[in-house]
Amino acid sequence: MIKQFKLSIYTFISVSITVFILGYIGVSFSLDYMQERYMKLQLDANKRQAINMAKIMEYDLENGASRDELLKKFQSSIENTRAEKGFLCLFDQNEAKVLCHPNPKMVGMKVGDKGFIFSNIENNKKNTMEDLIKSGEKTGGLIFKKHAKQAHEMTFFIPLKGTKLTLTLHENLNMIEKEVKILRDKLRLISIILGISIAFFASWIARSISYRYEKKIENQNLLLDKNLQSLKIYNEEIKTQKIEIEEKNDNITASINYAKRIQEAILPQKEKLDKAFEDYFLYFKPRDIVSGDFYWFAEANNKQIIASVDCTGHGVPGAFMSMIGNQLLNQIINVFKIDSPEIILSEMDKYIKKSLKQNETKVGDGMDMSVCVIDKKNKILEFAGAKNPLVYIQDEQLFHIKGDKISIGGIYDKNISKFKKHKINLHTKTYCYIFSDGYQDQFGGEKNRKFMIKNMKKLFEENHKKKMKEQKNFFSKTIEEWQGKEKQIDDILLIGFVI
Repeated sequence: MIKQFKLSIYTFISVSITVFILGYIGVSFSLDYMQERYMKLQLDANKRQAINMAKIMEYDLENGASRDELLKKFQSSIENTRAEKGFLCLFDQNEAKVLCHPNPKMVGMKVGDKGFIFSNIENNKKNTMEDLIKSGEKTGGLIFKKHAKQAHEMTFFIPLKGTKLTLTLHENLNMIEKEVKILRDKLRLISIILGISIAFFASWIARSISYRYEKKIENQNLLLDKNLQSLKIYNEEIKTQKIEIEEKNDNITASINYAKRIQEAILPQKEKLDKAFEDYFLYFKPRDIVSGDFYWFAEANNKQIIASVDCTGHGVPGAFMSMIGNQLLNQIINVFKIDSPEIILSEMDKYIKKSLKQNETKVGDGMDMSVCVIDKKNKILEFAGAKNPLVYIQDEQLFHIKGDKISIGGIYDKNISKFKKHKINLHTKTYCYIFSDGYQDQFGGEKNRKFMIKNMKKLFEENHKKKMKEQKNFFSKTIEEWQGKEKQIDDILLIGFVI
């Protein structure tokens, strides 16, 4: 009995120890497997979710959504969500700046302010998170705090095609490991009590956790699919609206192109200018299809009258004003036979106010202009300007006559008799230039500044002896090089002629 009892005891102890060791090893192995499986499932699922979100955002951008609308929509979807385990956010590649984050206080922060280090999963290459975001590279790896030996995050970087935006998925490794550690301690305690059954229990827990998580991901994917279908319907509606808008724009553009032909038809004929001037050029570059600038020429009372006119605005509004201005010049000079430049400006001012009923409507539109009246018989050039100047060169000396500081038309009070006439003796060869403010006001150059009239005058001095055709090509090339990639801000009109 004693031997059997001892044998039973020894067997019980041996079996208990064996079961305990096997159970402990089995539980440890199971937990290692569960930890790896759990982290892989969670990271893969969230990575797929991030990639799907990136595709949705790229789809929105391709179909006309603006950057601001995209940022607002994405921030709204993630703001104040729980981010203990992981979260999505959006970065600006140019500045490595946070554009969208679950915590609104983080929006606007630059990654460089935090000093995070990134280690690539595939090649263990280390880089700062700031440099990685700016590179626009698609990759994944571990994030370390500066001087830390252990990673605290697994992060995936997904740049959005055709943009300077990078979507990032952040997974908190510490939280995942903490959860697994708690589970490991509990199961070890149960293994001591339950022995071999702990292996089955651990397996059941792993399968249960895996099933619940996969179910959650499945539901999330179903929701994403539903949202994608809604987006497709929404985008179809946008496409339909886009087609309608494009058709309307085509009709409007066709009408404006027709208006351009009408506007070109009222400009002076080249044959008249060829006959009137020994040498001249017209550099005319509208900002839009139709222009608010125009030039005018006529011969009256054995004199030649040429004008450069800059109407309020550009495009269609400016073109309407140019039609009115052209008609009034025809009436004042060709019908009323007025050939004194200051009186021409005064009459223009009076009739613009009357035509637009500015005293009643308070419409402030008008025009700036330069008028030159050339009397070749008596060798006299008379000039008057409403804001716009005359620059001329005689005997290698440049003269700049500024226009009066009042415009044609407008609702403010002014004495229209204040337009002043200037007389120039044409005793020698004279090079004349009249122009609107479009050339001198064009932004460009290395510092993106205005061209300025002082630079125009310098070019006039350096190039006035060239043939006018060569000067036109030179001025055209100069302003195009100055403008570079900047937009043309106004209509450009520059007239040069030799007397």
